[in-house]
Order: sequence, then C-alpha cells, then structure tokens
Amino acid sequence: MTYLAAEAVQFDTGAGGESGAAGSPEIGRFRPGTGGATVVRLRPQPATFEEFEAPFSDDFLAVHGGSIGDSGVRLRRTGPADAPAILVLGGISAGRGAASAPGDPGWWPAIVGPAAPIDTTRFAVWTADYFPTAPKGLVDLSPGDFARQYVKALRRFGVERLHAAVGASFGGMVALAMASAYPSFVARLSVLCAADRPSPMGRALRRAQRRILELGLASGRGDEATAIARELAIATYRTSAEFNVRFEDPYVLDSYLDHHGRKYGAAVDPRRYHSLSAAIDRHLVDAATICAPTQLVAVEEDQLVAIGDVRRFAEALGGPARLDVISSVYGHDGFLKETDRIGPLLGDWLGKDAHQ
Repeated sequence: MTYLAAEAVQFDTGAGGESGAAGSPEIGRFRPGTGGATVVRLRPQPATFEEFEAPFSDDFLAVHGGSIGDSGVRLRRTGPADAPAILVLGGISAGRGAASAPGDPGWWPAIVGPAAPIDTTRFAVWTADYFPTAPKGLVDLSPGDFARQYVKALRRFGVERLHAAVGASFGGMVALAMASAYPSFVARLSVLCAADRPSPMGRALRRAQRRILELGLASGRGDEATAIARELAIATYRTSAEFNVRFEDPYVLDSYLDHHGRKYGAAVDPRRYHSLSAAIDRHLVDAATICAPTQLVAVEEDQLVAIGDVRRFAEALGGPARLDVISSVYGHDGFLKETDRIGPLLGDWLGKDAHQ
C-alpha cells in the first residue's frame, strides 16, 4: 500500500440541518418491465438527465422476492452518456437525486453538478435509490447486495468500468463492497465517513433505533416509531458542540427534533428504515482486497465512524490510499455540510480541482 497524504482543516462552528432527505421526488414515470431507459430526459443546462430502471437479478429475487416490494433498481444518469462514469451514493436517506434538477434541489448539489467538483459536464454521473422503498416485510440486506445489483444494472446500461465510485456514509460502505467484489469494475474510490466495518458504538445506537421500530410495528404505530427512531438518529449524526450552541433553549431542541422526526415518519416506511439500518450493521470488507486507489475522508468529531477506525483502515488497504481529515462541528453530517472543504478534496482526487 502507498500512503499518499493527510490533511487537517480548521474547525467550523456554523449551525446545520439534518442528514440527507427523506427520499427523491419522482420526476416523470418509469416504464415497468422494459429494463431500459425511461421516458424522462430533462436537460438542466448543460448536462443531460436520464432515468433508468433495471430488474433485480434472479438470485436476488429468489431470496428477497417475497418481501422486497420494488420492481427493480432505479438509477439516474446526469451528464454526457459517453463521458467517464462516476457512481455517487449517499446515506440511507439519500437517493438518485444528488444533483439539483427541476423540482428536486438535490441532496449534494454543491458537489455534483455543472462545474461542481463532480462535474456533470465532464462525467456521466450515475446515482441510485436504495431499495426497498415499500417493503412487504423486513428485508435482510447488506452493502454487498446493493453493490451486486448496482453493478449488474450499470453493466446493463453500457457501463463497463467506473472512473470512480464516490460514497458517503452507507454509500461509502456500498462503494467499498463493490470495489472488493468487482476490482476490475472500479478504477478508484472516494469514501467519506465510512470504514471497513461499523463501530460498536454505531451498532449500539442503531440497535436501539431498530428496537423502537420493532415495537412500533408490533403495536400498529409504525409512523410514530419511525419518527422517534429518527430523532435519535439525528442526535448521532451531529455533535454535542453544535447542540450546546444551537439548542440552549430546550423548547427549540424539542421542536426541532419533533418536526424532523414527524416529517421523516410520514415519508419513510418503518420496514424500509429498519432494513437499511440493519444493512449498515452487516457491513464488513477485507481491506486487503481493495486494491483500487482509495481516498478516505474522515471527520474527527464523527460519533458513528471513529477517526481511529478510518486511520487503521487506511493503513490496511491493499492499494494506494489517501486520508483527508477535517474537523467539523457537524460530525457525521460533515460530508453534507462542509462542502466548501470537501469539494476541493474530491475534485483533486477525481482529477479536477473544484475551483478551476
């Protein structure tokens, strides 16, 4: 392994929002069963925008077909079809709407878009929804399941090799699983706020959230349980330093958590939330099997992904590695909130400085 660089960035005390969005709004409609491009072709200048759906593989359906609920994998391509392909994946609340588009502000518009660090005029940027969107029951999934279905779908639509897989939080786990299982498919990696396995603290916090969801499902109060579990999750995404500054008034804190919990509970099925949370805790890759050049971006204050775990992972990778460390009051949500600092790091690694 070649250890390339480490960078520290100063602490920022700004206030913030919350991790990701409840889901990507639908733009246009899919043509079920065709396995091809859908009817939508928007053109946010100067990049093209296209929606795709691919069926799940037969082996996946043999295991999960009775509970998954979805008809297949939904993807979006933004940018020239013949440009180098980059796959971008976010946290479990993110979807295929990373870049802004008409009617969809995007969950990472400062990073993905025309002239952005991941430039949709230079790259064919692929994004995907996480399944299940409306499951019939709890679905036992792992990041490897997503990696396999995404690779099959991308190959179906003509992507022979990714210029890069860029993943944050759960998306980083999927990107790592993909690079481990399909080393010839991923040329390089950028992984933010993720390591080779979940931390014990992260597992403990998510287990408590899933117990809340299970109680809600058993009592017929799934929406309320999702809201409460989401309130707990929001606290884990941030830091005590931010909450101490932002929520000195207990009423403001209660209102904030109640609002965002209820909003999420109204939008997300508790079975989906439980399935994706459990998938995080099934993440495990052997660092030595990842030989693609890999950039790891870590936040010192991240409660869910300890900086020590990321440093250990960087040292154990089987190929060239670069570790970029930032300090942020936003903790795990730093990948969403610190785009002014993360953008240049990604742009440099992907072959384009964000300010050019």
